[in-house]
Amino acid sequence: MGIQTGGEDGEIKEMPKTGTVANNPETEAHEEDTPQETDGETSCTVTRLWEDSTNRDRIVWLTEPPIVEKKDQAASDFPRPAITLLHTDPGQTGKHALDTIIMRGTQLRRFLEDTIPDMSSFYNEAEQGIAIKAPFRLLFWHLDQIEAAAHCPDRKSLSRVTTLVLDVLQDEFRDLLAKRARLVAEREMNFDVLWTVFKPGITCLTKADEHTVAVKVSSIHFSKDPMGQIYYRIKHDTLAWDGLHFGWDDSYTDIYEFRGRRKILDLSIYPIEYHPDKKSLVDGLVARGKKFARIAMKEPHMMSFNGEALDRESSPMWWQGEQKKKMSERIVLDARAYNHYFRRYSVSKLMKRDAMADALLNSDAIFLYCQPEFRCFALQHKKWARAWIDDLEEVEFNDLAYPSLFLPHDYKELLLAFAEAQIDGYGFDDIIAGKGQGILMLLAGAPGTGKTLTAEAMAEHMQRPLYSVSAGELGTSAGGMENELDRVLELSTRWNAVLLLDEADVFLERRTDSDIRRNSIVSVFLRKLEYYRGIMFLTTNRIHAIDEAFKSRIHIAIRYPDLDASTRRSIWQNHLKRAADFYQHGVNVGPQELDQLSQKTLNGREIRNIVKSAQLLASRSKQPLQKSHLDIVWRVEHEQSAFLEYHPSAQLNGVDAGVG
Repeated sequence: MGIQTGGEDGEIKEMPKTGTVANNPETEAHEEDTPQETDGETSCTVTRLWEDSTNRDRIVWLTEPPIVEKKDQAASDFPRPAITLLHTDPGQTGKHALDTIIMRGTQLRRFLEDTIPDMSSFYNEAEQGIAIKAPFRLLFWHLDQIEAAAHCPDRKSLSRVTTLVLDVLQDEFRDLLAKRARLVAEREMNFDVLWTVFKPGITCLTKADEHTVAVKVSSIHFSKDPMGQIYYRIKHDTLAWDGLHFGWDDSYTDIYEFRGRRKILDLSIYPIEYHPDKKSLVDGLVARGKKFARIAMKEPHMMSFNGEALDRESSPMWWQGEQKKKMSERIVLDARAYNHYFRRYSVSKLMKRDAMADALLNSDAIFLYCQPEFRCFALQHKKWARAWIDDLEEVEFNDLAYPSLFLPHDYKELLLAFAEAQIDGYGFDDIIAGKGQGILMLLAGAPGTGKTLTAEAMAEHMQRPLYSVSAGELGTSAGGMENELDRVLELSTRWNAVLLLDEADVFLERRTDSDIRRNSIVSVFLRKLEYYRGIMFLTTNRIHAIDEAFKSRIHIAIRYPDLDASTRRSIWQNHLKRAADFYQHGVNVGPQELDQLSQKTLNGREIRNIVKSAQLLASRSKQPLQKSHLDIVWRVEHEQSAFLEYHPSAQLNGVDAGVG
């Protein structure tokens, strides 16, 4: 009869056929000295059988080690014992080792299946019992439960049979337990004993890009890579969020073979019980997990991020993984959208949905396993990434941004009226349902006159994300542009973002009979605008060339004239005041010097950049920011602009500096 047993407690393998059992003529069946009580199905005994490695014709099991002459006797002549131990000699060296434990009886089987996960998969129909193959990991990990059952006075029949199991296991694991105890006492581990500390279900600690993560171990397997190196693969779960549900996300950590001993805390994954400050660590991880759950319930949600994110989109090929990128900007946390655009990496595809997950969040224990990062979109870099929870903060909105805009009062009031109507859900529906529900605002003027600042200030006032996209990012073909524009409009609507389409001239310019490709782009853009439901700002330098069809679709158009001296003075004053709030050495620029600065023909962006650079220059010598610093930067910028105008094909990084 063939015996199906588990290889390494998980792989199912075929045991050699049991053949016959040969009995020593001078002894009866070799049984442990235990009273022959029965549960009605089996005798409460342990039978040891040894493989006869000298017999080439068939597999023969012996009731004694193969030393003396043997006599065949049918296995069916013996009563079925509660436990059978099979010793094999695979190398035919004459040295036998315990290979398989077969445990019979309904009561013992029920106890083992109730106590040890997946034990039912080891049931062998032919043997009418549970058959487990060495190294008996499942039994080792549950020795405590087996010992407790053996010493339970209320269940005597179970106690008797589990005592047999316990005696066998303690004998088998005696050296292993002693070795492990010595290593653990010194907080060390070697590769041979490593598996003993990774009992499925325990909590372990590992790292995710230097961030400590608590995981729940699900399994450990011994394996070999294509190069022949052996390792243990520890599979584990963390609590994840896919944008709709909480659930378990599985991953793994590999520990390759190492020589000698290694500190447990130096392993890439180790049980949490060995951490020197477990309580403090658990408190911190639970607090982070609560932050994770709290933020997840708000998605999509804008936050401030300052740290190293894992950028998926910058990797040339998907299999090259994620690149680290330093970011200090606002991001939109949106796992559902991330999973939609990166289906290959979708958490929901890997997730084992737990119907109880939402209820479990009422327990502090579950927060320990929350993942340390969120999937997000970086608004400045315009990249999908993963941001660490520890580097996330709620956004601090600037209440002075909108009042500081240099716009006529009536324009500012009208912009606010449109914005507040959109916030309140006031309808702008067309006759056709779904059309005309968005608000389109056209901002026209030269660079640096305040167009972008207007959109930024509006988003700040509304406390919404600003999603800024340039025409070049949408592509130059009608088909490619339509797909990308669909994505941008979909995300903007989902996030309730203020959408800024910068340098939109290519989409707005009047159609002609001579340029079919551009006509297609304009037509696609017009069609998409009809069904957009949010607030969109369009900026252009060529308001005179706008297609007639756009004029009826734009709710408000603002022309930004070139800055006059008075406006430039106010802009200088605002930027210097902002610098004084943050620059530790202060600002020393008087009213007369402001008048002088206002005479320089500069736009708002150029003024901001000059103040920024001058602050760095003053900081180098630890001085207050003065007009002299501003003049130096202005002179360099002016000479650079003059050079580029005279040499329009010159590249900044190709200019040689020298002394004439």
